[in-house]
Amino acid sequence: MYELLPPITLATRCKHIPDLPGVCPWRNGSKRESLCGCKLTPLAAFDYALLLVLEDDPADLRLAADTARRAGFPELEVIRTASEAKAYLEKATNRNVPLPDAMLIDLALGYESGFELLRYWHSRPRLREIPVIVWTIARDTQLEICRYFGVRQIVSKDDDPNVLREALSGIIQDSDGPPAS
Repeated sequence: MYELLPPITLATRCKHIPDLPGVCPWRNGSKRESLCGCKLTPLAAFDYALLLVLEDDPADLRLAADTARRAGFPELEVIRTASEAKAYLEKATNRNVPLPDAMLIDLALGYESGFELLRYWHSRPRLREIPVIVWTIARDTQLEICRYFGVRQIVSKDDDPNVLREALSGIIQDSDGPPAS
């Protein structure tokens, strides 16, 4: 029997609900099948994926946008403050705006900190499923805090842009694994 379960996030999309990135609210247990009968399609098979970018520096933002598009993220939600990013994610969890398939976060945002968004992301189980890449110039203490929050990928802004592209491409490639249950 079909039942309404927590949405399958990130790894799959129902072809009948493409306007809700990363989710299909109807599924048969943990199978890759939605209530409408379609097989849930791996994210990598879609021609778009949404990346939330938290960056306040215009030059870094241009570099991040170009790199993300080359990695397979043609759709970006660009946000310049941690408080605006948190508000966006609140709307996304209420299904008022699309949930991002991944997030790229700078920690140094002038008067705010990207750690505010990491704290919010880490405290919400549904959001924790969203892959996060921290892209910043960080000290060892900041790297430890990122690991504490569960961030798996940290890319230095001092690295070659190809390092960031490979990290973003890895998210697209990893998304064709089994759906989250």
